[in-house]
Amino acid sequence: MADDPMVRPIPPALGRVFNEVPEIYDRVRPGYPDELFADLAAVTGMDERSSVLEVGCGTGQATRSLAALGCPVTAVEPGADTAAPAHRRIAAFRNAAPAPDSGRQPGPSPAHRPTPACGAVVQARLRPRR
Repeated sequence: MADDPMVRPIPPALGRVFNEVPEIYDRVRPGYPDELFADLAAVTGMDERSSVLEVGCGTGQATRSLAALGCPVTAVEPGADTAAPAHRRIAAFRNAAPAPDSGRQPGPSPAHRPTPACGAVVQARLRPRR
């Protein structure tokens, strides 16, 4: 695999690019279909008693939809500037919150015990099979 020209290590600085332009990233990034979250709830059996940890919440597009399901959501985002729109987006939900120091210190609080952990970016980047 190391000889495969299609497989290259991701430069560390690339992960910080979105943190430099969070509003642009949020505006041009495709959203998620509501069906994705309905399917997630159906497949995992999650409900308002489930606790969800969203790792890499970005600007909070998926976080808002997860919170709308009614379950408690803790959102973790290492980029402080990227996390700011997420904080605003989920402010109206009493059941969603950024992890303590999200944007400065990765990881949820030790007391948080999530049921499913979600990373929704994968779905948005896959193309359906033909």
